[in-house]
Amino acid sequence: MGTRRSWLAFLVLVLPAAARADDHWADASASYSQAAGFSQLKGGQFALTVPLGHIDRLAPKKKTKNWNVTADYSFHEGTHDDATIAQKSAALGVRWSIPHQYHKWNVVFLNGLVGRTWTEGSSLDGKRWALGGGVGWEFLPRAKENQPEPIMVGYRSQAEVIFMTGGGHPNKAYIRYSTGAVIRIGER
Repeated sequence: MGTRRSWLAFLVLVLPAAARADDHWADASASYSQAAGFSQLKGGQFALTVPLGHIDRLAPKKKTKNWNVTADYSFHEGTHDDATIAQKSAALGVRWSIPHQYHKWNVVFLNGLVGRTWTEGSSLDGKRWALGGGVGWEFLPRAKENQPEPIMVGYRSQAEVIFMTGGGHPNKAYIRYSTGAVIRIGER
């Protein structure tokens, strides 16, 4: 009996509602992050995203805020061969969300980033240009139909492959996985 109630509570939480999941002014996320490549590094990632476009409720085909501008910062630390390695990155980019009518309260997105990395403690020491791309997923609580939500808190998980330029080391790419909270401002 307890298992049925648990499943019922789960289904009530996740069943689609009339949420307009990609119609907001901005969102910010803070996440635990891992960077894996030549070394295993742990740290954090912060992102600020501003959607472009708008939704016109009277238009026959809704225009959604599928395109977003993203500012991204991450820091990671760890050890490799008894050396402490620190890496930071800052980037700007774009994000494209799958149109909201297909997913309601789940937002699946692709992103591309261009920026800089700063590495200390390894053969990749120094500043480098970096290019990255990846995929992510946001889980948002169900919005109340036709009622704006000034602040909405959800969950975001994303993964990117980051490619660095220059340096004499053969491993110039790493995978970054981040998971944490997202706060949406001005959800409509």
